[in-house]
Amino acid sequence: MPGGGLDFGESPYEGIRRELQEEMGLLTTFIAEQPAYYFTWKEDVWRANAMYETQLGHLDFTPSDECVEVGFFTKEEAQEVDLLPNIIEFLKVFKPENH
Repeated sequence: MPGGGLDFGESPYEGIRRELQEEMGLLTTFIAEQPAYYFTWKEDVWRANAMYETQLGHLDFTPSDECVEVGFFTKEEAQEVDLLPNIIEFLKVFKPENH
């Protein structure tokens, strides 16, 4: 799942577009007005993620230093993979039937 932080002064929409382009070479055609999910978790400090529903113009993925492959998983399949802490937390609140 691509992601990243916002640059100073950047809106969530600008950050989403930039991160998808930088990490995967993908162009967005739609970003929801509000996050579909917002959740927190604690590692060394408390952290938060806002997940926006996004549509892409194509799936012609370009590997980068930050993202080397793309895969599609069901929620159950994803729970069997070694994941980052924020994705583990996301799966706790993710409702596939809503998408």
